[in-house]
Parts: sequence; C-alpha cells; structure tokens
Amino acid sequence: MGFLITYLLTVVASIAMEIKLGTRVYKDYADEGYIFNPKRNKEVSNDNYESYGKNNLLLHFVPFINVLNEIKKVSTYNKEFEESIDGMLSQGCIRKMTKEEQEAYKKRPTWLNSMKIANESEQKNIDEHRLNRLDIYHEEDDEHSIISYNFLGGKINILGATGHLCDKSEEYLKDVLLKASIAISFQEPSVVEHYGIKCKEANDYMCIVEMNDKILLDAKEDEFNEVIESVKEYAKEATEKEDRPEVSSREFTINDNGKEKVLKIERRRTNK
Repeated sequence: MGFLITYLLTVVASIAMEIKLGTRVYKDYADEGYIFNPKRNKEVSNDNYESYGKNNLLLHFVPFINVLNEIKKVSTYNKEFEESIDGMLSQGCIRKMTKEEQEAYKKRPTWLNSMKIANESEQKNIDEHRLNRLDIYHEEDDEHSIISYNFLGGKINILGATGHLCDKSEEYLKDVLLKASIAISFQEPSVVEHYGIKCKEANDYMCIVEMNDKILLDAKEDEFNEVIESVKEYAKEATEKEDRPEVSSREFTINDNGKEKVLKIERRRTNK
C-alpha cells in the first residue's frame, strides 16, 4: 500500500513539475521582451511530440525516474535559456513584443497574461489579413455587387465595393453588412430562403457570403426591423424568466413582396 501511494505521488509530482515549467517558459520569454507565436509554436510542438513527446509521457509513470527526469529538464532549461532564444526565433516560435504588447504585459507580468496577449495578437493578425466578401445578387437585372472588408481593431474596415454599390458611402456599406450579419445569425429556414443566403469558406483567409438584394431593405420592408426587435425582446425574456418552459416558440410574419412568410423562432432552456 505504501509503495502504491509513493508511486502515485511521484507521478503527480512529475506532472506538476512539467506543468510548472511549461507555464514558466511563457513568463521567462515575456520578461526578456519576447512573445510566443501560438500557431507556429503548436506546429513545432506537434512535430516534436512524435520523436520526444510520447517517450516523455511514458516516463511520467516510471516511479522516481519521472521526478529525476523533470529535475534534469529544469536544470537544462536554466543553463540553456539564453542560448535558446536564438533557436526559438529562427524557428518562428517567438518574436519580439511590440511596444503596446510590452506595456500590456508590464501591467500584469504573469505567464497567463503573456499567453493572453499572444492569442489576442494572433487573432488580430488573422482578422486584418482575412478577406471577407459579401456577394449580393440583384434579381431585377441579374447583376452582382460585392463588398470586400476585413476587421481592424475589432471594427469593420471597408476595402471596396463593386456593381451597384461601388459609389455607396462607407457608412451605407457598413449598414448593409450589419443587416446581413443579423439575417445570417438567425440560421432559420424561412430567413435563409427569404434572403437567399449561402455561406461558404473559400480558404483560410477568405469567407464568402452570398445573398440576394432583399438585404438592401427599402421602406416597404420595415417589417423585418420589427422582427429583429421582437426576437431580441423574446430572447431577453427567455433568459430572465426563471419559470420559462424547456422549449418555447414564437412566430413572426415577414412581408415578402406582398406575400406573408412566417418566421418561427424556438428557444430552448439552457441548464445552468
């Protein structure tokens, strides 16, 4: 019984030591002014796992050797940390922090904050380089208008527009994109049919959304705005009501060129 307890303690200790070293790495590099590139670091880690990771995982379950192995890793890391910076830079696993990132890290110099900054920076880079396109089909003259945009600082950045929308203002185009996002977010058959919505990923850096020109709402289609407000109110009500049923639904009417279409919204109670 005593051996079993000792065995379990060494396993837990070795795993804890590895986790501690792993988190320390993020802070140590951040203290030196470097930050990890999450995507590239993951690629290198996956490659290393095939030759090193599996054996390292098995060592956690070899009593006493597991702890000695972790002590050795810490000792090696301490000795080779300075030299490892050049290697990590050459592999693209780390990069120099920007001035803004350094200021954000100094406010809370922890390994967790360095990871948060790294992930946010990577997402910002993806958003800035991702080309999004909204392709609007005009049924009356069988023409297409395309709005191209990306995101800068979490805000829509209009890159250009073609077709009937080429001479529209930036604010007008942003309004069209907002209405499009609302229509797409419904993911409800009657809305998809009403707007002719088609979404597809062309590749990692381009999202294409096709939709007919009903998204360019005119005065006679104000009913859709009323539906939006009704759904928002219904969603809020469903969230706040403690005695709400497990499943509830409500129907709204959309005016489609003089024909009425029914939009059915269903809310399911989420167990906390």
